Amino acid sequence: MRLQNKRAAVRFTCEAPVIIENCRSGQYYDGSMYNYSYGGMYIELDNYLPPGSDIHIVLEKDVRPLQKEFCRAQVVWCREITGAVVMYNFGAGVRLDPAPTNRPVACRFLFKVIEGGAGDNSL
Repeated sequence: MRLQNKRAAVRFTCEAPVIIENCRSGQYYDGSMYNYSYGGMYIELDNYLPPGSDIHIVLEKDVRPLQKEFCRAQVVWCREITGAVVMYNFGAGVRLDPAPTNRPVACRFLFKVIEGGAGDNSL
């Protein structure tokens, strides 16, 4: 029997280094984004982020240090990665902030990637 995908948007595979900021604590964590859509993304990092945490995600490869574009998101789930040799200890699913009026630059970098298509990993 074939399982039905319950995701609201198509996911694209794209590995890219990111910096995650916990909005409440102000702490920064290194991580990687492994897939994304218009509604969310999957990231891996070394620190646990409780579900419901508000975060900013910044592309690490942004070459304009004073004009880094960020994406607002909320952690939906976060689990320890076990049983595999991986770079990070935790995997997290995050939901992107859907309110365009609250984000003059938020998520703009993500939508540029999506427009480039799944094969464009040139972040």
